[in-house]
Amino acid sequence: MKDLTSPSYISENIRKSGFFFKKNLGQNFLKESAVAQKIVGSLEPTGDECVLEIGPGFGALTGFLCGSAGKVIAVEIDHFAAGVLREALEDEENLEILEQDALRTDLAGLLYGTEESYGSYKAISNLPYNITSPLIMRLLEIKPRLSSIILMVQREVADRLAAPAGGKDYSSFTAQVRFLAECEKLFDVSKNSFMPVPGVDSAVIRLIPREAPPVSVKSETMMMDMIKASFSMRRKTLANCLSSYFRAERGTVSDLIESAGIAPSARGETLDLEDFARLADAFHGAGIRR
Repeated sequence: MKDLTSPSYISENIRKSGFFFKKNLGQNFLKESAVAQKIVGSLEPTGDECVLEIGPGFGALTGFLCGSAGKVIAVEIDHFAAGVLREALEDEENLEILEQDALRTDLAGLLYGTEESYGSYKAISNLPYNITSPLIMRLLEIKPRLSSIILMVQREVADRLAAPAGGKDYSSFTAQVRFLAECEKLFDVSKNSFMPVPGVDSAVIRLIPREAPPVSVKSETMMMDMIKASFSMRRKTLANCLSSYFRAERGTVSDLIESAGIAPSARGETLDLEDFARLADAFHGAGIRR
């Protein structure tokens, strides 16, 4: 188990490797050992588990993961960071480092496409802020489902995921994630825990992907489309949003909304998952598709 969080380690490897922080990759390296250990501890990795780490950077979490997980697959897009990580953890036989873009990688194939088999599969990441939403969705769509996902995100993202229907932070992303997983905010992390210091504080969340949806729905694809459609024009009524998104006649759309027990004048941000499920079933039954 190696601690790769010290500012001196980070600074020395920046100098040696020619690494430079790239704003477009959202690179901010964790420099506090206690925080790194707390994040890894939240995942509770064991020797019979395989852990996927996205964006390991210089290895703040990776060093601790290698000491407790059965296998660690680290996906790092930056060539220089991957080189530093390989050198620092060259003796760790349970570590596989891949220089790939996680948004363009078959993540399920990485985990399940080998002859090795593990008791469970988990994921962890100090998420680059600029890819938070798409990467969370990719992780939640991995099948078979991951047993647990621990992520550090912007604190406002954590607040958004916990927002109730009708709240100012409630969004399409909130509802989609809630449909696919249970979400829990674990703890906040100060921006001063990073090098360089980002402009916002962070929070660590736990996602537990659902084996079955929390509400009954005829088509999960239509459910996800319905959530997107309902938020597609936030200040517009549900009737306007859905008729535009599905390119359907306004009167037909209004009738379907009313058949689901919802007023056509309602707005998407006031609906909960049960509301979206009734709408999705109504539109699916009427044969309406995008």
